[in-house]
Amino acid sequence: MVYGIIIHSSESEQLYFSTYYNLVNNDINQNSRQQIIIKKVIEEINYYKEDKENNENINKKNKDKYLDIFGVFIPRTSNDEFKIDNEGFFKIENISLFKNKINIMWKVLNKVCYTLMFFPHENIHMADNFLNTLIYVLMDNYEHFGKSNKNNMNKFNPDTVLAILYFFLPKGQFMILTPDYVQILSNKVKEFLGEKSNPKQE
Repeated sequence: MVYGIIIHSSESEQLYFSTYYNLVNNDINQNSRQQIIIKKVIEEINYYKEDKENNENINKKNKDKYLDIFGVFIPRTSNDEFKIDNEGFFKIENISLFKNKINIMWKVLNKVCYTLMFFPHENIHMADNFLNTLIYVLMDNYEHFGKSNKNNMNKFNPDTVLAILYFFLPKGQFMILTPDYVQILSNKVKEFLGEKSNPKQE
């Protein structure tokens, strides 16, 4: 199960969107946990930036080796419209922050970081595929419904993000997202958002 999702700047602690599915750790310390995670992710991003050439190949080899441990390969969504600028993965095992161990996967595109928090028993292939799909669908919906406002906050309108998560991550559970199924769900999201923005008149 997914613990939560944070969308934030890759250069600062500016928050665009966050939501949580797990109630075990959802208490008065949730905001401080969120800030700690964002800071840690930004540290990771800066680390890779500073020593990109040396660490890029090592990170890719380690990640591929780690991915091979888990289950059947889940095909990633094929999409040539965007290329992730940076990505990484780490674990949090500090019981003072979380009662359970948490995996953190993050991806950066256009100075926006998409951070996914999920439990260690989850399939990392499905987590990786979901995060790529989420980014793609967010961009696709932003293109589809217009760019009246260039501000990132408008791009990550909570209603839009929550609608996408409702279809692509029901109750915080990963699904097998094949390209065909992604297209079906994307159409459902657009239909839902279209009806919401243009309610039927009786």
